[in-house]
Amino acid sequence: MSDASKDPFGLAGPEAPERFQKAVEVALGAVPYVGLLIGIFGTALLLMMLAPDRQRRGIDRLRRAPVMSFLIGVLLWSLPAIALTVLLVKFGDKPRGQILLSLWVFFSGCAGYAVCARALGERLLPDRGAVAQTALGLCALVLPLFTLIGLPVLLIGAPLGLGAWVSARREPPRDVTDTPVT
Repeated sequence: MSDASKDPFGLAGPEAPERFQKAVEVALGAVPYVGLLIGIFGTALLLMMLAPDRQRRGIDRLRRAPVMSFLIGVLLWSLPAIALTVLLVKFGDKPRGQILLSLWVFFSGCAGYAVCARALGERLLPDRGAVAQTALGLCALVLPLFTLIGLPVLLIGAPLGLGAWVSARREPPRDVTDTPVT
């Protein structure tokens, strides 16, 4: 039997502890990133469940005016992100508003992702329920964040959905006096 079949990962020999330590560092370095992606997925799904009417109106708005939705979303999402960046550069380790701004960027991005995911899920699974549609759309939007194309997906999807979410108009209340009373 060869040495390669006995040690397929190359962890034997004098440099084994160093290689193992390097592998552990790489694996543990991915944990916060994976946690962030799970958080985006869960928060977007939760927002869909908490405000289904708002999401439905957001999807309608997204279909009617995608360019205007994107422009509104870019303003609402990127301006706080730029302010967060300036605060981090200027104040560094002092948490003066950085937590609130980062929460705004996270939750508004998740709201935008929820709308885009549902719109994508409706096209992929037209005969299924809202949760299944949103979950499939979120898989299609969140999984690319592991790759190089993930950043453009994030920078387009979140503002697009956020603008549609915010600019969706409420339906006028129904007039109850027109219904016959028996």
